Amino acid sequence: MTIKLLLIDDSITIHRVVKQILGEDRFTVISVDNSEEGARLIRTEKPDIILCDVSMEGIDGYKICEIVRSDHELKDVPVILLAEVFEPLDTERVSAVNASGHIIKPFEPEELINKIESFIGCYKQDLKAKTGTAVYDIEETKGTEALENAVRKILDETMKDTIEKTIKEMLQTSLLPLLKDSIDKVLWEVLPDTAEMLISKEIERLRAGE
Repeated sequence: MTIKLLLIDDSITIHRVVKQILGEDRFTVISVDNSEEGARLIRTEKPDIILCDVSMEGIDGYKICEIVRSDHELKDVPVILLAEVFEPLDTERVSAVNASGHIIKPFEPEELINKIESFIGCYKQDLKAKTGTAVYDIEETKGTEALENAVRKILDETMKDTIEKTIKEMLQTSLLPLLKDSIDKVLWEVLPDTAEMLISKEIERLRAGE
C-alpha cells in the first residue's frame, strides 16, 4: 500500500520536486496550490501525512494544522510545515498548533525523506497501538546520489530558460559579480550544488558563443 501525502504549496516547482524525490512506487502525492482546496482535501482524501507552506494566502499553514488537530478522525496525522529560508518561522505558533515539525526551503532530498519517514513511522506505531492492526511499511529509501540526480533532471528541465535569461542579462549589463545574489533571489528552490553546476555550464556556453 502506498503512502498518501497531501502537499499544499503555491510553488509548482516544489510540487514537481517533491513528486520527483518521493517517486510513485511508495507515495501517492496529491498537490494543490490553493489552501482552501487543501483544507477540503484533508477531509475528503484523508492523507497519511501533510506538507504545507506556512505563508499560503487565505488559510496559512498554521491554520491548516489547527484544522487537522481539531478533526477527531485525523488529529494524529503528521503535519510538516514548509518555510522559505528568508522567511521567519514563528516557532511559538508551530508549537501552539502542535505541528509535527518543519522544513526550510530549499531542502535536501535526504532531509525531506528522513523527516517523512520519521513522522510516518511514529504515526504508524500509534495507529497499531490504537487499533491493534499493522499498517504499511515504508520501503528502504533510494540512495542519496540517485535522488539528487532526479532533482537535477527536473530542475534542469524547468529552470534552464530562467537561468539562461538571467545570465544573458548579467553579461550584457556587466553584472556578473552579482551572480551569487541572483541565485538566491531567482533560484531559491534550487539546491546549492545544482545551481552552481547549471549556472557554470550556462556561463561557459554563453561566453563560447560571444
